[in-house]
Amino acid sequence: MAPQESLLKIYADRSYRHVTMARHQGTTVAFAMDESRRIVYLFLSTTARLTVDAPFHVVSDGTYVVVLRQSVGETHSDAVYKLTGGGCSGSASRTDYVLSGTKKVPLVRDTLLCDRFLLVDGKLKPVLEVRYKRSRHATRPESAKDSLGTEDMEGRPFHEPTQELPFVRNLTQGRFAALPVPTAISGVQRWQLFAHNDATGRVDSFSVEQGAQGLFNTRGIRFHTSPDPLYRDAVFERNRAGGRMARSRGRTG
Repeated sequence: MAPQESLLKIYADRSYRHVTMARHQGTTVAFAMDESRRIVYLFLSTTARLTVDAPFHVVSDGTYVVVLRQSVGETHSDAVYKLTGGGCSGSASRTDYVLSGTKKVPLVRDTLLCDRFLLVDGKLKPVLEVRYKRSRHATRPESAKDSLGTEDMEGRPFHEPTQELPFVRNLTQGRFAALPVPTAISGVQRWQLFAHNDATGRVDSFSVEQGAQGLFNTRGIRFHTSPDPLYRDAVFERNRAGGRMARSRGRTG
């Protein structure tokens, strides 16, 4: 066998369309999107159908492997629409859709979707989050007896939902890039995003603070010092304004 052939591994279990990779904690992690628009490692996600057939990006922030992908548009055959009672559906037979004028309101529309994973023993695992076990909600317990945990009463894990970045709009053909970058303030990073806006024909640039949980805090941190000039150089504190302009989308579990 020739030397170059010994380094070659062929994956022929399906037809792949887009590939990318990232360096994470000293390990190179490869991803691929197949012809069904499913990304390897996203099979647990109920939002996989919302991925458009276009290049996607994977980056490491040092703790998480972050997968960023363009969502489908409102006219896509797999688009889903908001329901008046909450949730969403793509069924043509339903009549309880939220309307804007006479049009159904799509759950996503050519925006950016974000999923995070942890690398555990060489395998990527979806991030778990804490919710109430009975209500399965992050902030609303079913009753005073409800308790917090990473699984519901039946042992089903609570996976971190897909995040939508609605401020990144009018994406086409996966024309975006993102990277966490350091700042002059110790312990504070920012997400730098560039995205081609198909409506304006321009490239939009976004610099968003990385929140305490590693996601997107669009309100940022407020830094303040003493109002007394004598102590202004001695006092420097920060206060998180809280909140982030990123919406959660459902995930199995």
